[in-house]
Amino acid sequence: MSRHSRKWLLGAALITVLVTGLLTLSLQSGKRADQIRILQVGDEMVYVNEAMVYWHLLCGEFENMATEEIWDLQILGIDPRQTAMDRVLESIVRIKVIQPLVSSLKEEEVQALQAQVELLKQELGQEYMDRHQIDEMLLRQIVEENYKAYRYEKEAKFLAGSNEEQIMQKQRETFAIYEVLNRQQYLKTAVVRSVMLYTGQWADGEWISYSDVQKELILEEAKALHEQLTPENFGQIMKERKDEQENPVFSQGAVQHRRGGYGYLYYGQIDSSAAETIFQTPLGEVTPVMETDYGYLMVQVISCCAPTQADEAEYEKQLEAAKEAYRMRLMEELKHERLEEEWQRLEEETRIRRWDEKWVSYVQEAVKE
Repeated sequence: MSRHSRKWLLGAALITVLVTGLLTLSLQSGKRADQIRILQVGDEMVYVNEAMVYWHLLCGEFENMATEEIWDLQILGIDPRQTAMDRVLESIVRIKVIQPLVSSLKEEEVQALQAQVELLKQELGQEYMDRHQIDEMLLRQIVEENYKAYRYEKEAKFLAGSNEEQIMQKQRETFAIYEVLNRQQYLKTAVVRSVMLYTGQWADGEWISYSDVQKELILEEAKALHEQLTPENFGQIMKERKDEQENPVFSQGAVQHRRGGYGYLYYGQIDSSAAETIFQTPLGEVTPVMETDYGYLMVQVISCCAPTQADEAEYEKQLEAAKEAYRMRLMEELKHERLEEEWQRLEEETRIRRWDEKWVSYVQEAVKE
């Protein structure tokens, strides 16, 4: 089953809470998996064979993120297997309390879902299904419930009234700089060469700064390098120290230079702490060492030019696109918050019982094999 096919099958409810792995489990004392009760949600009983479908599916997602070694990791004393077992039950509860809010599926929807049932059968494999008493009827139920929960979360509308004003206010605050920094100033253009000594690194999309001691050493290195730099040798030294990653100091602002070429910068896309220094530096000269959030920067300004009509047209286009993208992101965040609130309300109003010890015991028996 492809990652895309899993996406709705697992449901939007599962995306935020489910992590698990694939284990070969044995039956307890000869008792059938479809008789081992582990959950009661409302009037519905959930048995271990249903949980094993989620357990298997989500193993692939979990191991895709961190390989099979994830099960041997201990992070802050947290056992990933125990976490996985807890979240399987939490996720089934979420599916069970949300999916009844969706009206009955149309006949054509039910028929279309049969293809997903077949994919799910292939994903699990007949041996796994036989071992845990998973039949096609159960798979069809799981597929339909996940589809209904996913559809509910995609279609739910919790944004109205004050929420719209909240979004507009955040948008105004975020883009206020474009009211203060006029278009002509933002679009002032410089062609530059740059050398950067980074004081941190990216890890999973997050910038992690080095310690103060490391930063002091890097600053000393930057000062020593600056003493060597001249207008004549700057280009050669830049090539020798070339960093393949995009310099984040030159990626500020919603509007980027329309040419997209290396070294073409708008005033407004440069970190504000460096922009004024760069544009005040005489052509051909080298700036002082500039401290930025990402490291120590030295720049040689090759040329400057005024914005063109094409620049102004691109400015309007990019700015409007950025505002709309920001608005859509806020809407999704608020929708997610409302969905979480709705799920909490449903959980509180629904009779829920958990027999965690039976579920844990079932898994632990398998780990021994």
